Amino acid sequence: MHHLLTSSRLLPFLILVLSTSTPGCASISSSLHAHGTIAEQTMTARVDHPVAQDYLEGRPLPAELEELRRVHIAEGKLPSASVLTHLTARYSTDVATLFFLETVGADDESTAIQREYASVVERLMQTDEDPQLDAASSRLTVVFAPGWFYKTYGAKTGADFQRQLAQLAKTGVPAELIETDENGTVEANAEIIAESMRRLRRQGREVLIVSGSKSGAEVAIALGDILPPEETTHVLAWLSIGGVHQGSPFADWALNPTVCWFSQLNLGVQGFDLEGALSLQTSRRRPHFARLRFPDHLLLVSYVPVPLSSGISDQGAFGYSRMRDLGPNDGLTMLVDQLLPGGLTIVEPGVDHYFVHPNRELRSLALMEVLVKRIGATSSVSSGTLPVAEGAAHASLSPERGDRASREDRHDR
Repeated sequence: MHHLLTSSRLLPFLILVLSTSTPGCASISSSLHAHGTIAEQTMTARVDHPVAQDYLEGRPLPAELEELRRVHIAEGKLPSASVLTHLTARYSTDVATLFFLETVGADDESTAIQREYASVVERLMQTDEDPQLDAASSRLTVVFAPGWFYKTYGAKTGADFQRQLAQLAKTGVPAELIETDENGTVEANAEIIAESMRRLRRQGREVLIVSGSKSGAEVAIALGDILPPEETTHVLAWLSIGGVHQGSPFADWALNPTVCWFSQLNLGVQGFDLEGALSLQTSRRRPHFARLRFPDHLLLVSYVPVPLSSGISDQGAFGYSRMRDLGPNDGLTMLVDQLLPGGLTIVEPGVDHYFVHPNRELRSLALMEVLVKRIGATSSVSSGTLPVAEGAAHASLSPERGDRASREDRHDR
């Protein structure tokens, strides 16, 4: 696919094969019709539990659930994985997904950027205008961290970001693709990304880095571990699309001894090994992610698909069913694991990890406009005499971004 949203469709060949070839794929049954609005998101969907139907339609809920809602919203907490798993076990995955959507949407700063995104989408849908991506007066470069097997399968998956590079070329915004190892480990590719950031700093460029799926974990390590803060002052923002920051429980399943031989066989036929997939195991990613510390000046934005059970695509159904008991997921990773500490969140209800959505190219452009405008506003407010290559931390002066530490406190651990 040739869209920014489908560039998050970065399933490895491993999982693609398993999801299409492994027998016994469970069907996803959701039979209750519901319509309502949560966190300014209006949805019409079939849901999997009467409580989910009541939740979406605004009726009274069980006392325990109402108390959880009250505490999380009043205290500004984001839900923990354990709370979402509990709600899934107690009620259903859809109930937990609606709780996730509501609590994420209770954050004022995320609400603001969500509204910006919705406004741009509406404008682009109603007019023939081009997106407002003029960056001629800045030193901005949009840098894409490509996805799994982007050289071998990028034309189909969008992992090579070629469509986005072409779109940006038309607007005059400099953009480039980082040449990572298409089946490299998360750690090895993070080193490549870090070196690219150093090069751009030496060149005096300001950077918006965009990742999708697996490369989200790679960018996280580059910015939050490998590079010291003084080497990231030129990186103004990171947009993570469907980021598999903390690994994938589906990858855990695919690499368990009962099916690992099948994974290795299929990858081996293509000339690949299991190292890339092994580096996405949650036992490896979650402890590392917990140690990451992102620079205070960096604008972090997660673009998160939020599917209810009736909104799972054929490609996502197998993975979703394997992870459903764990809580809200998008068919490849858990929704809560896509959030970035201290960051903002833009949600896309009704789609899963593969972003099968009408007008998805338009939504790609809307995302880019929102981020470029935010960066442009920050640079115009905080521009000074120090060259970016010497460490001018432009983004730290933006009042819109808030205090990173206080925002990180929202995570209910």
